[in-house]
This record gives sequence, structure tokens and C-alpha cells, in this order.
Amino acid sequence: MKMCKLLYFLYKAQLLSPLKLYRLAAALNRYGINLMALLYFANRTYAHRIALVDDHETLNYKQLFMQSLKLSTVLKERYQLKRGYKVGLLCKNHASLVKSIFAVSLLGADIHLLNAEMSSGQFNKLLESIDFNLLIYDDELGSLIEASGYSKDKIMTYHNTLPAVNNLIYADVNESLRIKRNSSSRIVLLTGGTTGNYKTAAHEPSLFNFLDPLLALCTKLKLFDLVMNTLDRGLRHLYS
Repeated sequence: MKMCKLLYFLYKAQLLSPLKLYRLAAALNRYGINLMALLYFANRTYAHRIALVDDHETLNYKQLFMQSLKLSTVLKERYQLKRGYKVGLLCKNHASLVKSIFAVSLLGADIHLLNAEMSSGQFNKLLESIDFNLLIYDDELGSLIEASGYSKDKIMTYHNTLPAVNNLIYADVNESLRIKRNSSSRIVLLTGGTTGNYKTAAHEPSLFNFLDPLLALCTKLKLFDLVMNTLDRGLRHLYS
């Protein structure tokens, strides 16, 4: 049944041509069933199109991919981040958050998306139940961490001089440490929290886990024709 759904989705998405299947398979083979595989696919297809715009920067898909890849190598070399580690992302929506999600996912560590509006009491209770190996946080939320008992590694998302995501992507690294394939990263969301206690909802990086909601979204919003026609033009241009 699952395979039938996958084939149906590929058919609806017009991905059952040899060329498109090759591009998709190449991405999954290179990075595993991983968020970085999706970014790699987008980079090869829409390299110079705008991917992100925030108050700090504007990035196309190629820049987002290259910077996320570089960040993953830095995190592995400097913080020994690897499969089984837990990374908390305590920050608001911006480009450094997105780069961090892709980089951590490639390394196989679990991604915990934390509520930037949580109280000190809620944060301390969270630390009692989750032993984070690394926290990536916005500078303005630093007081929350400083007032807690957290004592392991931490990195800011933006800073002019101190180690932060925005300048770590330009650091010198040992390229031999670059991760090429990983499929074990989980994305963990926090639910509830109104009474001071959060519950975790973990999502495994599986193709089948996302087929039903993705198929429903594409069908209801009629995205198949729009997205896949754009993809087809991109691929034709790439191989012309």
C-alpha cells in the first residue's frame, strides 16, 4: 500500500520520467532520506532563484545549500556533533535557523524546535527532561540560558565577533570531515506548554510519513501543475 501511494504521488507530480527519477534518486543516494537531500535537489534545480529573504540577508538556493553544507562541517569539527546528539534551536524565524536545521539534519543529530516565547520556568523544566548537547539561540534569548543550569555547548545565530552561525559558515574547516550521507535525524516539536509542561512529538525522516499530508496539500492547492511545470523548465535548462 505504501509503495502504491509513493508511485501515485510520483505519477501526479510528473516525476516518473527517467531524468526526473534520476535527479531525485541521486539526491537521496547522496544524502540519504534527509532534509539536506531536498535542499540539494532544489539547489540543482533552482540554483539562482531566491530561497530566503529576512532582515539579515537574501539567499538563493545555491547559497543556502553551500552555507548549510559548510555549517554542518563546522559543527562536526568544532562541536563533535553526530548521530544521537540532541540540538535545541531556541530562535525566531530567520536564515540562520534554516541553515542550522539543514546542517544538523545532515549530521544525524535530533533537531528540537523550541518555543522562543517560553518562560524561564518552562525552559528549566525542559532541561530536566532533555539533555541537549548543543543549543543554537538568538542573542536576545541568551539571558534565558544564562539563568538556567545549562552548561554544555551553545552557539548564537548572529553576532559580529563571537562564534555564531552567521560567521561560522566562513570558518576554515577540514573538508575531509564533510558528511555525505545520513538518514537518522529526527525533528522534535514541542506541544502544549500552557501549564508549564511541554510534550514532545518526534517526526522520523521517512518518505512514507509525509506522503499523505503532502499529497493532500498538493491536491487541494492544485500545486502539482504549477510546481512540476517549473521543475520541468528548470531541468530542461540544466541539461540544455
